[in-house]
Amino acid sequence: MDRTILVFEDYKIRIDEKFWAYVIQQKFELEKEKAPGGTIKTITKEALSDFTVSLPEFPEQTAIGTFFRTLDDTITLHKRKLDGLKELKKGYLQQMFPQAGESVPRVRFAGFTKPWKIKKAGEIFVSVSDKNCPHLPVLSASQEKGMVFRSELGIDIKYDINSLNTYKRIRQGQFAIHLRSFQGGFAHSDLEGITSPAYTILDYKNSNEHDSNYWKEIFVSRLFIKRLETITYGIRDGRSISFSEFSTLEFSCPSKPEQATIGNFFCKFDNIINSQQSKLDKLKRLKSTYLQKMFI
Repeated sequence: MDRTILVFEDYKIRIDEKFWAYVIQQKFELEKEKAPGGTIKTITKEALSDFTVSLPEFPEQTAIGTFFRTLDDTITLHKRKLDGLKELKKGYLQQMFPQAGESVPRVRFAGFTKPWKIKKAGEIFVSVSDKNCPHLPVLSASQEKGMVFRSELGIDIKYDINSLNTYKRIRQGQFAIHLRSFQGGFAHSDLEGITSPAYTILDYKNSNEHDSNYWKEIFVSRLFIKRLETITYGIRDGRSISFSEFSTLEFSCPSKPEQATIGNFFCKFDNIINSQQSKLDKLKRLKSTYLQKMFI
């Protein structure tokens, strides 16, 4: 990718370089807001030459520059912690699920010793189609949060209210196979509602044998998404996954108590990751606000 680098070799007046760096950052943010779609390729020398900036006394410049440098260092530390948590989770996923040719994982919780059973998805799940529930809220699939209220997606999706009778009911603990097959295509639902008739709703043949938190982790894993390529052509085009295709896949299945223990572990771990992500996002928003407020 081509990049333009602007080098400031000298200054006509005394200026704190850290302060000036954040002045340029603020200029970049303002240019992004004016650009179509909120993106710009670069800031030219000419653009920088045309804008004016109010400069405080040098000691205040230094204080402002140091403040933002400290804030950036804090953001970097939180980003590293978040990246470390995500890498740690990847390691757990590799160790706590059987690899190819193995009947048990390399790391198990105390008290579990029985080998895992190999079952096809068609032995575990069944496709359900419960309609005529227009009184329930409309849900949609999201990549990060599974099934959410359609109003929470932040986009205006048009639908005919008279067609709600054709929407499929999805209950808590069930999964929807949606159209984003290249992202995994399986969305877990913590909610009860109705969703697009284009989705395939999955339920367990025997719910007493399975834990939804365990299967939620399976369906968002990179290994599972990679396996989908073996049964789905045109996956990068977002082609939906049929239940008949999915039902042929084999899975290693522990007992429900072991599933529940694993699922609960990863659920708590995800909460830690989400909390760290929220802290990072808050710091970034805080910096953006300060950039807007502290520069005239």
